[in-house]
Amino acid sequence: MHTLKNHTKQFPIRFKLLLILLLTVSVIKAQNIVPNPGFEGHSGLPDSYGDWGNCHFWFNCAGEGSPDYLHTGGSSVAQLPNSGLALVTPYEGDAIMGISTYRGDYLHREYITATLTSPMIIGQTYVVSFRITNGFSGWYSGAGTNHVGVYFSTSFPVQVGTDPIDVTPQLEIPGVVWTEEWTYYEFLFTPETSFSHITFGNFYGDDETDVTVFKPAAINATRSEYLFDDIYVGLMVTPPVIFIDTTLCSGNTYTLPDGSITSTAITDTTVLLTAGGVDSTIITHVEFLNEITVAQSAHICADEQYVLPDGNTVNSAGIYTTVLPAASGCDSIITTTLTQTTTPDITLLIPEFICLDAGNIQLEAYPEGGVFSGPGVIADQFDPLLAGGAGNYNITYTYVVNECSFIQQTNIQVEQNYADAGTDQTIQFGSRVNLHAVCGGDIIWSPAALLNCADCADPEALLNQNTTFVLTSVNNYGCIAIDSVTIIVIHENPDDFFVPNTFTPNNDGLNDYFSPLGLAIETIVHFEVFNRWGECIYRAENIAPGNNSGWDGTYHGAPVQEGVYIYTVEVKYVTGIIAVKSGNVTVLK
Repeated sequence: MHTLKNHTKQFPIRFKLLLILLLTVSVIKAQNIVPNPGFEGHSGLPDSYGDWGNCHFWFNCAGEGSPDYLHTGGSSVAQLPNSGLALVTPYEGDAIMGISTYRGDYLHREYITATLTSPMIIGQTYVVSFRITNGFSGWYSGAGTNHVGVYFSTSFPVQVGTDPIDVTPQLEIPGVVWTEEWTYYEFLFTPETSFSHITFGNFYGDDETDVTVFKPAAINATRSEYLFDDIYVGLMVTPPVIFIDTTLCSGNTYTLPDGSITSTAITDTTVLLTAGGVDSTIITHVEFLNEITVAQSAHICADEQYVLPDGNTVNSAGIYTTVLPAASGCDSIITTTLTQTTTPDITLLIPEFICLDAGNIQLEAYPEGGVFSGPGVIADQFDPLLAGGAGNYNITYTYVVNECSFIQQTNIQVEQNYADAGTDQTIQFGSRVNLHAVCGGDIIWSPAALLNCADCADPEALLNQNTTFVLTSVNNYGCIAIDSVTIIVIHENPDDFFVPNTFTPNNDGLNDYFSPLGLAIETIVHFEVFNRWGECIYRAENIAPGNNSGWDGTYHGAPVQEGVYIYTVEVKYVTGIIAVKSGNVTVLK
């Protein structure tokens, strides 16, 4: 449960420590992918709370929570610096944005969301920073909360009414926040997904939110309101390190990168700063020798540069001679033997496609000894289920030699077949059943002998007992999928039998014999078939029922022509009852 505490004079100690730590960390910032980071772009100036729609590129989250756009050129309560929320001056420019993270009278959250100018790159480290304040005086809201967070997503999150958006933010200011100055917060974030949207707010319910009242005299003392400016998201740039190794004759002086002069041996580290943070680090080693000639060796990786003692740079292996003249006329001759590790020929033995049900696969590469990384990778194994199922995944192999790192990448396409044999069916004895297959590859039905087609999507069968058909599919990648369907045959009148009206005596093993069918038939007592001229072309007495008994479609050993023939049949049931039927049957080839 959250608690409300009157706290009007000082920050909690842990908050002050966090603030100090954040303000002392500084990194190089690349291009900002946040559009309108200071809310300066607008199509119209605000004149009331919740007038957020005029701020280009920034939106609320489709709920009823309404962020507050404030501007020095606005009017009424939306005009800075003396706005309806607080007395506050923008950190820079003319505009700021305000959101509420809590209010004591009902469940209420406000959010601001923007589409990044370019999606985040998976595996790259980003600097995420912003400045917030609760205002300097004249507060409308008097409470501070924890859970002031940043949520990255691949689409706009949706808010229902004024409820919290039920997601977990990737970045969050720890502890309860209340600040009367513009306070800078900076985070490092490495995405595992190519996020394209950024959202600010409190994503937790009231029972998970800690609230402290800092200004009991505020108009709405139990409401929290945070004002944002100077939002930044950009790739973290690793500051370069430059090495300078210089040897001079004794009696000379050397000017270090910071402008200081030395006449004695020294190893100096100079950090050059810009307004954005660390620019570069220069490590200078200076020696003063009486000897005129000096031999030294150095090593660089592929695509690196080496700074010679005279300040010139080289990017390939070789022996370099540098002459450093001294004011005294004593020249120092420095011979640098530079070796270089060239890019190795890395071969990845990784399949381009695998099936989802293949299980873990071995990742191999030459030269051996490197490290694999990527979704679903554990050591030198790739688990398609751990990676996330069907899809395309990037695998990285990092090989280190002579402290030089070389990276090779490839993709694994995880394929998944599917098979759907349909739902179970119940049919009346004597009825034909139609099957239907939906799958991602070829089709194989079994048992095949009961079907008119074992490799088509819609085969037919004539069944006299319950049967389960198994559908097996193999796609172009060799991925197997299996499903089954059960056909239940009911016999509402067990003392009845069925005579097919067509059959195909073509010796394909399916429907090659014409005979009455019925579970209760004990004996076919008498069975005759006539052609259209009334000539008897088949006669049988006292034969056993079955799929391979009866007329085979021949007369005097030769196949009859296609057409309609007349039959009469007398059967004896297991109950002793005699039954007679007659009718037509069509012969098809």
